Amino acid sequence: MGHLYVASGDSRVAVTGTVFSVNRGAKGTRVSVMEGEVIVEHNRNDKVLHAGDQLATHRSMETVPIRDEIAWSRHAEDHLNTLQNMVAIKESLKDVRMPGIRYQSRLMDAVPANAVVFLSVPNVQNSIADAQRLFTSEMRRNGMANQEKVTEFIDRIGRFSEYLGEEFVIAGVRSGQQMTAVAIADVHRPGLSQFLETERQKAGEAKVQILEGNGPIHSRQKEELLVSVRNNRVVFGVDDTLVNGAFAGNSGFASTPFGQRVTQAFQQGTGILLGVDLQNLIRSKVTEANGAVINRLGGDSLRYLIAEQETINGKTQHSAVLSFDGERHGLASWLGAPGPMGGLGFVSPNAQFAASVITKNPRQLIDELLDLIQAKGPEGAARLEELQRTVGVDIRQDIAASLGSEATFAFDGPMLPVPSWKLIVEVNQQERLQQAIEKIVSAFNTELGKHGSGVVLEAQESSSRERQGLSASVTTVTRLYTIRFTGNTPPAVSEIHYAYTDGYLVAGPSAELISNAIRSRSSGVRLDTSGQFRRLLPTDQHANFSGMIYQNAQEALKLLSNVTPDQQEKIRELAEKIGPTLIAAYAEADRIQVTTYGSSMDLLMQTAFSPAFHGVRKPQLHKYGTAGQTAAYR
Repeated sequence: MGHLYVASGDSRVAVTGTVFSVNRGAKGTRVSVMEGEVIVEHNRNDKVLHAGDQLATHRSMETVPIRDEIAWSRHAEDHLNTLQNMVAIKESLKDVRMPGIRYQSRLMDAVPANAVVFLSVPNVQNSIADAQRLFTSEMRRNGMANQEKVTEFIDRIGRFSEYLGEEFVIAGVRSGQQMTAVAIADVHRPGLSQFLETERQKAGEAKVQILEGNGPIHSRQKEELLVSVRNNRVVFGVDDTLVNGAFAGNSGFASTPFGQRVTQAFQQGTGILLGVDLQNLIRSKVTEANGAVINRLGGDSLRYLIAEQETINGKTQHSAVLSFDGERHGLASWLGAPGPMGGLGFVSPNAQFAASVITKNPRQLIDELLDLIQAKGPEGAARLEELQRTVGVDIRQDIAASLGSEATFAFDGPMLPVPSWKLIVEVNQQERLQQAIEKIVSAFNTELGKHGSGVVLEAQESSSRERQGLSASVTTVTRLYTIRFTGNTPPAVSEIHYAYTDGYLVAGPSAELISNAIRSRSSGVRLDTSGQFRRLLPTDQHANFSGMIYQNAQEALKLLSNVTPDQQEKIRELAEKIGPTLIAAYAEADRIQVTTYGSSMDLLMQTAFSPAFHGVRKPQLHKYGTAGQTAAYR
């Protein structure tokens, strides 16, 4: 592999296999090295910088801590503290007694027949007691501040649940364009009204009226919450009719199509259950203006969403099923049937994030997308046709027809200052696609030239030797393409590299990342065959996925610890306690199912913090210049 060069106006930085930062501003350029070495050419002199070194090209630019140059976020400390608290909660939940599987709901007769949302949560009295005790203990053990508000909230929920039966149901009813809700539970212990009244007084000016027995409802303020306790049942709501109806029984909800679907979900066993009658909700939103768009999106055939969380043998399973009336169409049909995902082979086992999808035929997908644009108005379609004529590329024939149905995106490598992203797309007609790319680059270059910038496409041959068997080896030659932006372009986004191999286009921010991806696949060191990935595979009848999302904040935290020395110990401890997650999607003719296994807290932490790990640079990047810019390569 040759050198990679970054030009910053007054200097040039040469690098091979390292992590570094280039901050360019009005005063000059500051180069910081986090790992490896770089050569800085300035005023016809060369200067070699090693890890920890920093060089400014003008005396007016003072040195700054390297951590400030490449800090992963302006709120790094806050992120880490929040993450540490969440890890403490996760550790506490390990020993919490979770509710078992339920096969029926005792409150179905109280749910309004016209309900379009149904949420059933089991009484978690024992779980709350365990969680409060273990959470407090875990916080103390980790030396963290006493979370009084959290402890108080858990305590109040726990005391409230002591009065209730085995289930708490919330039902949503559509009223015109608005939604109103009613909450229902059985009462298994006297004194609930007094408890609620005490809590109301603590809340001060809360708009709540508590009514026990069959007494009359007093005059109420607008949006005042009515809490009615009678006949061993408690009902919360702002609509008097819904509240009174919940006590009448025999509401008829169970015999409605939506109620029958909810009953079916219970019969199969569930923990927490959320059901939504999407067809009813969508119909209320359809107008003459948006009807054509909704139909082309496939929304007219949506039926129900059933989402569940259940614990089986101590392992948490989350699932959601989106069902349709008949075969999926429009946007809803873009997710293809489960199939092999060869693109995952270009992703290493150390990836922080990977998402892969199987789509329907790309040409058909583009046709439906253009129909959707047309449905929104003729202006969009006309502009698209004009763009195709200007560029000389037909999206259907030159791009869509050249692609396969599989695509993968990943963060796989150093994330600071520039994330090591990868895009892998299945390609059926390489030459046709490359010709389209060249036309697009040429058109962009013409347009950018009007503003003092440009874009060029370059290609070079790269060879590598790989061992085959015990002694034999083969030489593989790969053509690496580089799209390079010139002029007023930040170095962080100044280059895109890509190559074609084994029926795929592999793209990323550096040539070395592309070469490593190709080597990983050929050597078998890949994400989809790693033990960590395979342990997360859901147990079902499917051999493949339609789509999947893999997140592993452990790897991101490990990389972060290398460039934040003062936080290394904390970060590494956190990394050991956050497990990876895998979300799998399966598309069938009339439904889409999404499933994930593992800790709910792991899923929450991965989803909440992955964007931050690939995140936002600190303002200090711009502190010493009017056009601060950063780049990193490895």
